[in-house]
This record gives sequence, C-alpha cells and structure tokens, in this order.
Amino acid sequence: MPYRLTVGPRSRRIAGIAERDEAFRVGLLAAPNASAPDALRGRAARTAKIMRMPACVYLLRCADGSLYTGWTVDLDRRLAAHAAGRGARYTRSRLPVELVACLPMADAGAARREEARIKRLSRPAKLALVAAAP
Repeated sequence: MPYRLTVGPRSRRIAGIAERDEAFRVGLLAAPNASAPDALRGRAARTAKIMRMPACVYLLRCADGSLYTGWTVDLDRRLAAHAAGRGARYTRSRLPVELVACLPMADAGAARREEARIKRLSRPAKLALVAAAP
C-alpha cells in the first residue's frame, strides 16, 4: 500500500504505521491481542486488576457520631490512612474514627454499587445495618 511521504510529524507517523503494518504482514511482529489481559498497560491494567480483586464496603463512626461509608480492596491500609488524616476529607476533621461495619464484596464493582446504595439510606437504616453487621 503506497503512502505519500512528505516532511512533517504527521507524515512520519503515517510512515511508521505503514512500516508496522508491513512487519505484521510478513510475520516479523506478532499481532497484538487486545482481549488478552497481558495486552493491557499502565492505568488500564491496574484498573482491571482492582476490579477483579475482592473488596469490602466499610462504615466508620466519626468522633462527632456521624457515619462515613467507603469501599476498599485493602481495609487495613485504608483504615490507617483515615486514622492518619490522609483518608477522606470528611473524616479528616472528625478524628478519631472507629470501624463499625465491614461488608465483604466479590469485587470492586459490587463494592461501589453497595457503597452507593448505603449512602442513599437514611441514618436510622444505616444504624440498623451497623447493628446487624457481624
């Protein structure tokens, strides 16, 4: 497939694409498989890994008696961040915080959905959830 080559950054990109396509055609390079997890790089790979990890939704009781709901894949690290004042902005000014409930979830997506559902609950409903939590 002929490409018109001119001087400029766009034409160099076109020439590079043509060279890559030719290398795939003759078998010097293996065609990338976009569906394989190994093909993911950087942020996409980290996000895909987190989405598959077991997660939990947690409720904290703040010093002023209010409740904070969040989700995490590493509860110990997240609680340490809250205790050190590096957690959520809401809890920074309401230290110390105490873990009152932890609900394990299958993955991060399920944890986010459950967190959103809990945040929509009224305070009495949240307190009932805390009382029923193991």
